[in-house]
Order: sequence, then C-alpha cells, then structure tokens
Amino acid sequence: MSIKKKEIALLLISLCTVVTDLFADNYYFKRYDKENGLSQQTVSCAVQDSRGFLWFGTKIGLNRFDGTKFKTYVSDPDQPYSLPDNTVLALAEAPDGSLWLGTSDGLCTYNPETDIFTPFTTPDLTIDGSIDNLVFDKQGNLWVINSKGIYCLDIKNGNHKFFPA
Repeated sequence: MSIKKKEIALLLISLCTVVTDLFADNYYFKRYDKENGLSQQTVSCAVQDSRGFLWFGTKIGLNRFDGTKFKTYVSDPDQPYSLPDNTVLALAEAPDGSLWLGTSDGLCTYNPETDIFTPFTTPDLTIDGSIDNLVFDKQGNLWVINSKGIYCLDIKNGNHKFFPA
C-alpha cells in the first residue's frame, strides 16, 4: 500500500472514531444488591408500573424501587393483608394500575392505593402452585402460565378459560 493510501485509510478510521464518539450516548450502570436495600441478590422478575416505580420479585419478597430507595414487602402471618408468599416469580400491571403477582404458591394482587395484597380466588377457580408467567392482553385479560397449563382470566367479568398442559 502506498503512503498516500495509508494516510487516507488512517484519516478515515480517525474520522469514524470521532463521529462515533459524537453520537454515542453516555450510559452508566449502577449495581443494586442487598447492601443497597434489595431483599435478595437474585431477581426472578421485574416490571415498571405506570407510576414509574420499578418492581422486582425475589425469593425473599417483592421490592419497589422509586429511583432512590427500595421498599420491601414480605409475607407476615400476623398481617392478613401482607404478601401471601415470599417467592415472587412473575409480575404484571393491570390496566387499572393494580399489580398482579405470581408466586410459588399461587396468584395474588396488590392495590397500590390501599397497600393491600389479596390472594386471587373465585368460587369456581383457584390457581395454586408455582406461577411461571403473567401477561395482560389488549382486552385486559390476564394470561397465567403454570405447570398445569394456561389460564385466561377476564378480570372485569370474572370469566375464565383453561388450556391444560
């Protein structure tokens, strides 16, 4: 390669580096762990709600992060409206702003206005056992996946469908 071609190649590489640096976003990461308020190192699920809070499910409860500090919710047998089970495996926010939790012992809801957890049961349906995933569709139906199959819950009308595994 001649000297002129080497100079042009070097100039192009330098120019690309400068242009890349000009348009690059500056990202930074901060690690949160038990020392910063997270209840447990391993996070099994996470969701950001419509109010901007980040929610993290762990084996030792539910953690809410407001951007500065954590608030931890754990099961307390002496408190009837506490988290029913500490192992939180799935999270989804409903259209009404309530938070739905899949735990190792079933399904429950959290009402952020009242700060109350309620296990989910209906007269003709109880979803027990470990919940693997929760998803709301565009119609507001909650899809619940566990080892027994897939449940489609019409939260507004109380109807449901079950698709066995």
